[in-house]
Amino acid sequence: MSFFKKIKRAFEIKKMLALQDRGAAIFIILLLAVSISLIVILGFATPLVREFQNARNNLHTTQAYYAAESGNEDAYYRIKNGMQVGSFEQIAVGSAISSVSITGSADSKTITASSSVFSRVRKIETKINKSIYTVDLKQQAVFSGVGGITMGAGAEVQGNVYASGKIEGAGKGPGGSIITGDVVSSSNLVEDTNVQATVCSNPASGGDMLVGKTSPKIDYAQSFIPTETKQISSVSFYIKENSTPLSTIHITEDDMANNRPLTTALVSQTIPSGYASSSVGVSYSWVTVVFSNGPTLNAGQKYWIVFETTNSNGSKYFTWCRNVNDVYASGTAMYSDDWKDIGETWTTFAGDLTFKTYFGYGLGVIKDVKIEGTAKANAIDDVRVDENAYYQTIVNPDVGGVLYPGSTDPTPIEMPISDEDIALWKQDAAQGGVLGSQVVATTTSLGPKKIVGNLTVDNSAVLTITGTIYVTGDILLDNNSKVKCDYFYGSNGCMIISDGLFTLQNGASGEGSDPVAYPKSNIMFISTREGGNSVTAMDIKNNASGVIFYAPHAAILISNNAIVEAVVGYLLVLDNNTRVIYTSDLDDIRFTPRNIVYGDTWVVNSWSEIE
Repeated sequence: MSFFKKIKRAFEIKKMLALQDRGAAIFIILLLAVSISLIVILGFATPLVREFQNARNNLHTTQAYYAAESGNEDAYYRIKNGMQVGSFEQIAVGSAISSVSITGSADSKTITASSSVFSRVRKIETKINKSIYTVDLKQQAVFSGVGGITMGAGAEVQGNVYASGKIEGAGKGPGGSIITGDVVSSSNLVEDTNVQATVCSNPASGGDMLVGKTSPKIDYAQSFIPTETKQISSVSFYIKENSTPLSTIHITEDDMANNRPLTTALVSQTIPSGYASSSVGVSYSWVTVVFSNGPTLNAGQKYWIVFETTNSNGSKYFTWCRNVNDVYASGTAMYSDDWKDIGETWTTFAGDLTFKTYFGYGLGVIKDVKIEGTAKANAIDDVRVDENAYYQTIVNPDVGGVLYPGSTDPTPIEMPISDEDIALWKQDAAQGGVLGSQVVATTTSLGPKKIVGNLTVDNSAVLTITGTIYVTGDILLDNNSKVKCDYFYGSNGCMIISDGLFTLQNGASGEGSDPVAYPKSNIMFISTREGGNSVTAMDIKNNASGVIFYAPHAAILISNNAIVEAVVGYLLVLDNNTRVIYTSDLDDIRFTPRNIVYGDTWVVNSWSEIE
C-alpha cells in the first residue's frame, strides 16, 4: 500500500472514532436527561399517590364510622320503641356491615356497634337507661302525714307504720287493732319564743296565784298575740297542785268590745288528762297541755289562754306562778269568778302569768293498739309493745322489751313524692292529648292522656295503661273492674292521677304489668285532692293487690274488709277488719312516668367512640 493510502486510511479511522465518541456523549446526555425527568416526575407522583391512598383510607374509615353509627342508632331506636332486637345483630349499611351487641339489664343497657371496611375499624358505644322514678316508702306499709292514723276494731297492719300525727287504735286486747312491725309517731311542733313569759317571781314578791281556791279568783286568763299564722298544738304552764284539783284549759278569741276572753272556746283540754299533764306535782314544774286538734291562729290577732276550775275549794287548787313585771308586753293577765258568765267581771292584775306556746301539728302519740315491734313517740298511752318503747311520757305501760324514758322525739319525715314531681307527671300525660270525660265499658288501652272531667271504669271492664293518665275530676272503678299497667312496663310501675275523689267499689282492683313475671311492678293511684282531715281523697272498698295508694293532702278511707299493700296519705282511716299487708316487693319500687307511646322511657346516658 502506498504511503498516501495509509495516511488516508488513518484519517478515516480517526474520523469514525470521533463519531463514535460523539454518539456516546449524546447517549449519556440523553440518559441523564431522562433520569432527571424521571426523578422529577416521581417527586411529583409520590405525594399524589400518597394523597390518593390517604383519601381512600379516609373514605373507608368514614364508611366504617357511619356504618357503626347506623347500627348503634338502629338498636337504640328499636329498644326505645319497644321493637324486637336481639343481643347481637348485623346490619348492612351500603357495602359495609355493622355488628351490634347489646348487653345490660331491663333498665340499663350498653349498645356497642363496630364496622370494618378494608381493615378500617370503627367502634361506637352508647349507654342508655330508662327514665325511672324510684319511690322510697322507707319500708312502711302505712305512711301518714299530720292527720295521723285511725284503726278500727280488728284492723291490722302487717308491716311498719309511720305517722307525722297521732296513731290511735280500738284497743290493745283481743278484737282491737294490731300492727306487726315497728311504729313511729313523730312530733311536729315548734316553741314560739316570741309568745311566752317564762320567768317566775318568788312567792314573797307575789308570784303565787292561787287558781280555784277562793272566789272570785277562780278562773284565770292570759292573753297573747301570735307572730305567725299557724296551728296551735299545746301550751305549757309553770304550776303546782294541792290535792289533785280539776281544771280545763281553753283557747278563746278576744272579746274586743270588753277586752276579755269570749265565753266560747276554740279548743279545750282537761287537767289532769292522761299523758297531757301527768307531771303536775306539789312542786313547781312546766306542765304541757296538748290539744288533740288545735285551731289555726292568725298572726297579729289577740287570743286568750283560760285556766278554768270547777269552783272554789280551799283544799284543792292549782298555784300558777307569775312574773310581777310586764315581761310579755303583748299580753294581759286577769281573773274572774266564772269565765263562761258573760256578765261576770274580769279583774286585771300586774305582770304576766308564766306560759309557753307551741305551734305545729302536735306531739307524737301512739294510743290503744297492740304493737309486735318497737314503739317510738313522745307519748305512749295504753299500748301493748312486744319489744322496746321509746318515749317522754307513758300511760299504763305494757312493754315486753326495754323502757327508754326521756327519749328524743322522732322527727317528721317528708312525704315520699313531692308535689313538683306529680305536676311534671301531669304534664307528661297531657303530651298524649286531651279528652273529655271517659267511660271504659270493655277491655281498653289508654294513655298517655289528660282527661278533663271524670273517668269511670265500668263493671267488669279492664283498662290497660300505656302511658300516664291524668284526670281533672273523679275516678270510679266500678264493681269487678280492673286497671293494670301495660306489659311493656316490665318490672316498673305505671300511674293514674286524679284531682278529685278516687273510689274503688266492690271487686275493683289494680295490678302491675305482670304479677307473676314482674312481681315488683305496681300501679300507683294518686289523688291530689286537698282538704286535710275533713275531705276524702280516696275511698277504698275492696281488695287491691299490686296497688300503692297516695293522697298527700286529704284522707284515705279503707273499709269493707279491704286488703291493700301500701297506703300513703295525709290521714288514714282503717275501718273494722281491714288489713294492710306489706311485702318485700314494695322495697325500692320504680315507676316509668314518661310516655311509652312516644318512646320517652329510654334516655342516652353516655356516647363515645372506643375504637
